[in-house]
Amino acid sequence: MLLLGVALPQRLASAQTRVDTTRADTTKRVVPPVDSVTQPPVTVLDTAAQRRAQHRIDSIAAFRKADTIKAPLAHFEKPLSFEVDERLRFDRTQILTSEATNLSELLALVPGVTHYASGWLQSAHLASYGGDFARVRVFMDGVEMDANDPRSNGVLDLIDVRLWLLDEIVIERTAGEVRVWCRTASNNRTTPFTRTDIYTGDLNTNGFRALFARRFTNGMLLQVNGEQFATQQGRQSQFGTTTAAGRGDGGNQILNARVGFGRKRVSADVYGLITTRDRDAQAGIDSTPPIAAYKGTRREVTARVAVGDSMNGLWSQLVFNSLRTRLEGIRAAADTDTTNHSDTTRSRDMKMFAVGYRTQTMQLSFTERLRTFNGKAWSSPAVRAGYTTKWLSAGAFLERQAIDSSSHLDATVRVAPVKWGAASFSQSVRRFDVGTADGETSVDGSAVDGTVADSLRRPIENQSRVEGGVLWHGHWFTGGFIRQSNFLQKPPTLITGTGTGRFIAPASKGYTFGVRGKVYREIGLDVQGIRWNNAALYRPQFSTRTDVSLVTNWLSRFPKGEFGINLHVIHELRDPITFSYTNEKLHKQITVTSLRSQIFTTLFEIRIQHMTVFYHFHNMSGQAYELLPGIVMPRQVQMYGIRWDFWN
Repeated sequence: MLLLGVALPQRLASAQTRVDTTRADTTKRVVPPVDSVTQPPVTVLDTAAQRRAQHRIDSIAAFRKADTIKAPLAHFEKPLSFEVDERLRFDRTQILTSEATNLSELLALVPGVTHYASGWLQSAHLASYGGDFARVRVFMDGVEMDANDPRSNGVLDLIDVRLWLLDEIVIERTAGEVRVWCRTASNNRTTPFTRTDIYTGDLNTNGFRALFARRFTNGMLLQVNGEQFATQQGRQSQFGTTTAAGRGDGGNQILNARVGFGRKRVSADVYGLITTRDRDAQAGIDSTPPIAAYKGTRREVTARVAVGDSMNGLWSQLVFNSLRTRLEGIRAAADTDTTNHSDTTRSRDMKMFAVGYRTQTMQLSFTERLRTFNGKAWSSPAVRAGYTTKWLSAGAFLERQAIDSSSHLDATVRVAPVKWGAASFSQSVRRFDVGTADGETSVDGSAVDGTVADSLRRPIENQSRVEGGVLWHGHWFTGGFIRQSNFLQKPPTLITGTGTGRFIAPASKGYTFGVRGKVYREIGLDVQGIRWNNAALYRPQFSTRTDVSLVTNWLSRFPKGEFGINLHVIHELRDPITFSYTNEKLHKQITVTSLRSQIFTTLFEIRIQHMTVFYHFHNMSGQAYELLPGIVMPRQVQMYGIRWDFWN
């Protein structure tokens, strides 16, 4: 009975539940793999398409692999540095970002060098060292640049040196002279390099530059550069008249090319440069004679074969240089009549052989330069030796110049026994074979010779320079002393007139000073100055140059370096300068003294990746000033534009 009572309720409950009559699914399910669900089906390419795709990948990889650094073309040897700090060596970036528009303005950084200009970009630009124009020499790829203008008296117009064509400038300052070693641009990468400069500004200034260079996989180099610019002082008024003309402005066209080959330790190249320029005559104030106009061409070709690297090991170079200048419609200095000739052409060839050996501690070389012009050959052998260690550097340069029968020796020693101090000592001696060269004239324009005017015999020139520097809180404080003996002055007849006579310049002593370093973070200060103990022709007694700069890539904000700021505010001060001019109307020499001048110049650049926007403001105060006595410079001049380089 008990069992019946338990089983009966369970049976009644089961009777109330509906029975599921659906048959169980006995089909076996196949779960697809995850990859076939999440990934699209792969399209099968035919064999030809696969080959084309693989060829495209291989070609890109081969191009990237081929973009390598090829063996560079040979460079002429660079001198060792004997400066207290490395402030007189400039790479391509430093040249382009400096405020200098030409080499004479860049040389203003050197204590003892005075730069002169008769106007804006196209005017005459000269430089002297200690007041002597003959002691500033320029070498382009080892070939000395000669002043081939028959009116220049051998003084080089530095407008012929184009900074935008250079990769490096090394200024070698000795007691006796300043030698500027320039290296022209060349490319070592197989990827083509292109650069474009476009600029405009006041005085109707407009210019355009273009550079292209490429190395091929077999080591060949192709490089083509060109420039065209013009500037004019005269401005058109609403009445159609031109005002303020005759300021020495004009135009310039340049075509430059290089073809070469470099592999391992052997290289050869041919470098050609054609320059066509014209410059208006400039009228001086008061009794200052005008500066003659210029219109002509300069053609130069340099061929070089080199073995070895001049920076390491044994090296040698054989160079041939041909220079030809032509003045169109302008009479030469030797002409006695006043009529303009159709053209005046001068040619000068130079053959150069150099051999040397260099290691990390020593340098030894021999160079022979053989000039040929006017049917004669002039030999100029030179020997250079140098030794450098961590705290001691010493060097000597001995050269014989047959063109003026002179021999000179430069010896320099630099010691740096501690990290915070260094000192440099330099001695130069120049000796001439004869008392006075034929055709020299006295200061009043009359011809002299060694038997008539003993006072104008060539002296033995003896110069000394001592300079020391102390590094304190990131600043170099430098001071120095320059002593130069009497020397026979070479007047810049391109400016002073072809009849300006030579004279004996008095002995002088100069005191140099400078400060260079960071003032606050990226704000820098560079002050250089010199004061001479006496006044002399062609040289200010006191001059200073102050440069306050802000140069930064702002890496905290742009860590990849795609942005940069370059700002310079420069102040130049110089005492009055006295020049000796030839007055053809009075048939005598006159002296003209300039006013004391001080000018402010600003350069502002912003770089975005490979493009740089620049703005140059010269003489911000707008005051009248003279860099040559009697020749008034433009008041305020602004120039702005872009530089854009890229690898394509």
